[in-house]
Amino acid sequence: MIELKNGDAAQALTGSVVIADLSQDTAFKSTTVPENLGAIGVTAEDISAGATGNVTIAGLNTVLVAGNVSRGEWIITSSTAW
Repeated sequence: MIELKNGDAAQALTGSVVIADLSQDTAFKSTTVPENLGAIGVTAEDISAGATGNVTIAGLNTVLVAGNVSRGEWIITSSTAW
C-alpha cells in the first residue's frame, strides 16, 4: 500500500482502478481509456478530490467492476472513469 494524492476533480471510491497522474509527483487519477497500461493500483478507501489516501499496488483489495470476475484475474481500465 502507498499513500497518493487524488489528482482528479472527483472523489475516488474504494476499489477504483487508478493510473499515475504524470502532472504531479505522488498522485493518481482516473482514466476513460480502455485497457490503459498505466494502471498503478486500486484505491483502498474513498479519497476526495485533491486529498491523499491509500492505494493498493500489490496484494488483496476489493475492486469495483462490471461483470463477472474470478479470483486472480488481472484488472484493466475501461471507458468509464472510476
